[in-house]
Amino acid sequence: LPLINFSHFGVQWHVVFFYMKDLDEKKLVSYLEKEPHTLWYKRFIGKWNYQVNIFAENNAQFHDILNKLRNSFSDNIVNFESVIMFSQHKLADNFD
Repeated sequence: LPLINFSHFGVQWHVVFFYMKDLDEKKLVSYLEKEPHTLWYKRFIGKWNYQVNIFAENNAQFHDILNKLRNSFSDNIVNFESVIMFSQHKLADNFD
């Protein structure tokens, strides 16, 4: 798989981990499909049950996107944490 350096496209990659309860996942998927700054999400078991990847031009735009998401799911979000991704590295071709 090719790795993309998003900074070459003028965007910052933010990963936001959420713990949500009583969530209608179809509503979340529908919301994320309409939000042009989110390309994918992941579902987990553990401390965080969702990861949303947000691509923003700057911190102010990220803050705006995150606040809209938080307001849309305020009844479901118990906790969240965000990190900014500076780069990604491929470690191996396979996991044999």
